[in-house]
Amino acid sequence: MSYSRTLILAVSAAVGSGCSSGAPARTVNGASTTSGGSTSGPHSGGSASTSGGASPTSGGLPSVKPPASGESGGAVNMAFSGGAASGGTPAVPPTGAAGGSSPTNPMIPAAGNSGLGGELNGLRWEALCRENLPPGSAACPNVPADGMCPTDKADPSGDRQGYYSTDTTVTFPGTPGVVYNVGIRVRGVVEFRDYQNGQHDGEHFYVGGTAPDIVQTAEGSEEVHLNLYSLEISAPHQIYFLNHDGGLPTGTNSPVGIVDQTKTIQIEGGATVHAVAFDRNCNAYMNCDSYDGVCKPLLVPGVAPYPAAFSGQFLQLDVTSVTPKN
Repeated sequence: MSYSRTLILAVSAAVGSGCSSGAPARTVNGASTTSGGSTSGPHSGGSASTSGGASPTSGGLPSVKPPASGESGGAVNMAFSGGAASGGTPAVPPTGAAGGSSPTNPMIPAAGNSGLGGELNGLRWEALCRENLPPGSAACPNVPADGMCPTDKADPSGDRQGYYSTDTTVTFPGTPGVVYNVGIRVRGVVEFRDYQNGQHDGEHFYVGGTAPDIVQTAEGSEEVHLNLYSLEISAPHQIYFLNHDGGLPTGTNSPVGIVDQTKTIQIEGGATVHAVAFDRNCNAYMNCDSYDGVCKPLLVPGVAPYPAAFSGQFLQLDVTSVTPKN
């Protein structure tokens, strides 16, 4: 049992989980991959701000509602130890249309307005706190702008909740039929969870596999409420999970941590790239290095809204290189 899972279970036991069990892993785009959400540990009663769930969209994945007016950027607007963080650089860098191919090599995607890799460059996953709770609170209500945790329509039973705070699909530029080696760097602050039936590749990167709703512990079956962060490529098809529980940095007293990982993945020209951040119970862990009454947020230099802190959890993907595989 890892450090972060041990800490999460300890917090959960202290306040009561309020979780049901017995649900299967969920499916995204036909692959049994996405499930889970944030732990109920800091969230007594399970889901946040629920009243039977908001009406979901019909078919497929629920639509993601944009932040309410004034919330763009997600910078913390409450004072933390070490200084107040408010306003700041918008959290989502502008993106433009990707265009054509490089004038020096027609097989390499052009930078366009979004930089190398088109819209993939600068892609963001965000779980925004909709309410600022007292300093030291572990809870980060991650709900749509209407304040209600919606029904997860990806679940066949239709009676479980879950919020897709990020559900974004972009198209990778380049020549159809040509597979590219794409260097990526993923940075941010997230909580961690376990994935199964795939390959652990580095500290928090996980290739393929599933995100189970139910795990077996020494105490028996337990429903997983930790947030899911995934990147799915249509061709060649593969799914990558970005917050695998590979252990937290030494000295942390929080179930969230900084991610900074570089990888090379394969993407065919014209393939779609699907980014998902899913929260089963609409409650995430707050971006704090501890919950002892004073919240010092974790900062990621070079990633917006730095030098401000992000109110919630986030990841940003930057493309570092693109070369034809063959």
